[in-house]
Amino acid sequence: MGIDPYVRNVDKLIWLTAGAFSNTIPKALQQFGNLGYETLNGPGLVNLDTGIHKTFRFLERHQIQFRLETFNSVNHVNFTSLDATLSDPNFGKLTSAAGGRNVQLALKYLF
Repeated sequence: MGIDPYVRNVDKLIWLTAGAFSNTIPKALQQFGNLGYETLNGPGLVNLDTGIHKTFRFLERHQIQFRLETFNSVNHVNFTSLDATLSDPNFGKLTSAAGGRNVQLALKYLF
């Protein structure tokens, strides 16, 4: 039985084990080492975007709309892609993350 390519319970930023891969397979096959095609997966993405708005009517055809929108509302850390260069010392590590929660307010006048 070979080495498991996925690291478990060691460091949350280390995702793959370099010892489980071989550098002998040509890049033309679009594989990472001896792992199968499209099997190099990082952690999943968790995202919740929310928005609320309220429209206030005045006069006959005039409105003001207030909007509140949040992106990544639960502020979950979403890591970007893995370092997949086998010769790199950071191979298999998660080295960056997407931005945190964003809040956007808007006021719109409709006539």
